[in-house]
Amino acid sequence: MIHDTLAQFSHYQLLHPRFEKIAKWLEENDIATLPLGRHEILPDGEAFVNVQEINVRPQAEIPAECHRKYIDIQIPLSGVERMGWQPLAEFPKDVPFSVEKDVALTQLPATDWITVRPGEFVVFFPTDVHTPGFIQEPIKKIIIKVLK
Repeated sequence: MIHDTLAQFSHYQLLHPRFEKIAKWLEENDIATLPLGRHEILPDGEAFVNVQEINVRPQAEIPAECHRKYIDIQIPLSGVERMGWQPLAEFPKDVPFSVEKDVALTQLPATDWITVRPGEFVVFFPTDVHTPGFIQEPIKKIIIKVLK
């Protein structure tokens, strides 16, 4: 997991071959004005962004999730979001995994929580279990999905 400011994202370009293209895309687009929905960044599902509005829900209802194919880059655009993290080794092995949606979801208390503000980002790798969406007020955010 990585947590940093968007101004520093280009420093992580060497971690993954598609991160350089993501950095360029972030520089060239006004992410705050993107309409809701899915937008392609790279062809063939190599990288795309989902723009979402997240509503308030009780922390106990927010599932932990993990992915196999995609890296998540999560960026709140309005409001503060708390995101939980824990290592994949703590995720129960018997939780069904949706290959189609590239996700497994379960109720699992996070071991660590981070606060992410507009102008910051978090990268969750397939080795990271994460619990996004703990908010005090509705927010708009983007999730960039990058094929690992």
